[in-house]
Amino acid sequence: AEWEYDPCILTMQRLAKSPIVAKGSKVDDSTEIENNPFPTRNRTAMVDFAIGAFAKCGTTTLMMTTARIPGVFMGSNDTSQEVHDLRLNRYSAFKERYKDHMKTHDSRGRRLLNGFKSPEVLQSQSYLTNIEKYFPNIDLVVSVRHPVLHFQSAYNYKFRSVDQSIHPNPLELIGDCDHDCIDNCTVSVERKNVCTGKGYFHRALSRLYLTPLNTEDEKDLLDHHSRSIHPGWKGRLFLTELRQLSDRNTTRKNFWERTYENFLGVETGVYNSTFERSP
Repeated sequence: AEWEYDPCILTMQRLAKSPIVAKGSKVDDSTEIENNPFPTRNRTAMVDFAIGAFAKCGTTTLMMTTARIPGVFMGSNDTSQEVHDLRLNRYSAFKERYKDHMKTHDSRGRRLLNGFKSPEVLQSQSYLTNIEKYFPNIDLVVSVRHPVLHFQSAYNYKFRSVDQSIHPNPLELIGDCDHDCIDNCTVSVERKNVCTGKGYFHRALSRLYLTPLNTEDEKDLLDHHSRSIHPGWKGRLFLTELRQLSDRNTTRKNFWERTYENFLGVETGVYNSTFERSP
């Protein structure tokens, strides 16, 4: 189906902060530098970006296609592996993943990027707290999708692929569950944390404090949620919609890919969003 609206890639950045990622330039692979003059990363710059925020929104596709970019390390040699150490408060284990990837450039001057993927970055309290504490400048790549299709995908995955022992009526899953309600959930935990509230992406995004959150109108739109706000995060947000990852319009597809490359700061033409799962 054709797009019903003009796709938009949002690179949100606070006005007080100048860009820290520039469009990469072509590197001559035949040029070798005998002694690498580029610096080693400091602790707060150990990782450059995270892909995540919401499950069933194409994060696996984003992870695996991004991992194909030369010089990108996604926290594991297994490019399909998610990284949950920060959610589990295992900072030492997280740091261990990147101990051999602490250079900012390779010997030819090509930029090296460290990232990871986890679909709960904006929903888990421990994730946001640890990102704000250890990596306040990390960039976030976030994909969303139509809330109804998101619910349908989560339902099919949890109750038809993972656990076929129960098939709850979808009407029983209207409301909040898991991170979004804590002790005031309207959907029971026995329902595998599947609920319509998981598609309220705006509530999770508001935790990044990209808007003032100081008017009743805005608070009404966010259902007056009580989740923590994290103004200490100073990175940038790349916000996209799932269908843009498989857009059949080559002009828009190429625009999306070049914009993503520019956001990451890699050389033009190295990213291809085409991805086919193994049967």
